[in-house]
Amino acid sequence: MLPLLLLVVLACVVIAAVQDTSSLMSYPVFITATAFLLTGLAVLPTIPWRRPARAALPGAVFGRTAGERRRMVRIIAFCAVWLIYVALLNRLGFVLASSLALVASLWITLGTLRPIASAGAVVFVLALAILITTVLFVPVPKAGVDHWIDETIFTVMEK
Repeated sequence: MLPLLLLVVLACVVIAAVQDTSSLMSYPVFITATAFLLTGLAVLPTIPWRRPARAALPGAVFGRTAGERRRMVRIIAFCAVWLIYVALLNRLGFVLASSLALVASLWITLGTLRPIASAGAVVFVLALAILITTVLFVPVPKAGVDHWIDETIFTVMEK
């Protein structure tokens, strides 16, 4: 039931993003729609559409073993990270919000915080921000770090 509730909440976020922006190609609409699709792909296979007839496993709670419960919690936490990302994107800006979301996602999926993987995620976001600013010209929400990167890029390009 909880995975379906998660999909419904995310669908509401997508609808709100579509109604809030003038263009369907805006960054928040793209991110929320992509998050909805990826969440659906992750959550729908975990839903037991038919209850298999099986005896209760030792240590099982609500018909699920500890490993199954941990997996479900990780999926829900991963989805929650990206819902929070969408909620904070306008306040924190693209670079900071994306970096935090990627690092948190890595932490959840890997099960531990890996500094090198986290640094790689941040470098990836910075490279993507530079590409968006200089080549793609896609409007993304900007805050302090984003403005500083833009000023630095355009100062270097002027010379």
